[in-house]
Amino acid sequence: MKQAIRLSCVAALLVLLVGASATTYAQTTPDPFVTQITTSARNSFAGDMSGNGRFVVIESEGDISTERTATRNNADGNREIFLLDYAQRRIFQITNTTSARVDTTKPALDLTSAATANNFSNVRVEVSNNKPTLSNNGRWISFSSNAATPDNFDGDVNSASLVADGNQEIFIYFIPATTAATLSNGADAAP
Repeated sequence: MKQAIRLSCVAALLVLLVGASATTYAQTTPDPFVTQITTSARNSFAGDMSGNGRFVVIESEGDISTERTATRNNADGNREIFLLDYAQRRIFQITNTTSARVDTTKPALDLTSAATANNFSNVRVEVSNNKPTLSNNGRWISFSSNAATPDNFDGDVNSASLVADGNQEIFIYFIPATTAATLSNGADAAP
């Protein structure tokens, strides 16, 4: 009788361990999926992802921000840095630069047709923001740029300095504090 009780206890313990293992597996293994984040006629490249998967930093020539304004957009096709906050389902433009043009009355790139979208004949010095990486905690972005102030830089106004020294330098950007978000229930986080 004692042996039967011990055997039953061992069997119950094994069932509990197997059940706990299956539950742990289900909680730590994400569902496999692929989802498109950007939609643009221009190139976009993922640079890095934060350790918790909430933030993705993107290098893009497209106007991919979900927070566009008349003065803060990438309508000119310049290579800019963007931050996707997956919890908010929003993309923020971090850098805002323009290239120095040969003829300032014409756009640097004519994005109205595919045939002229990569014609750089009106670009005197291309201003670009490149190779963004994100800290594991999602608070810092590092990237290179040849803009003296990549948060707001006009290549036409700074054309002479770009011609004299238009090399890439390293910058870091501190991401403002965000609220914690748990996405396990499928709900969107508040903005």
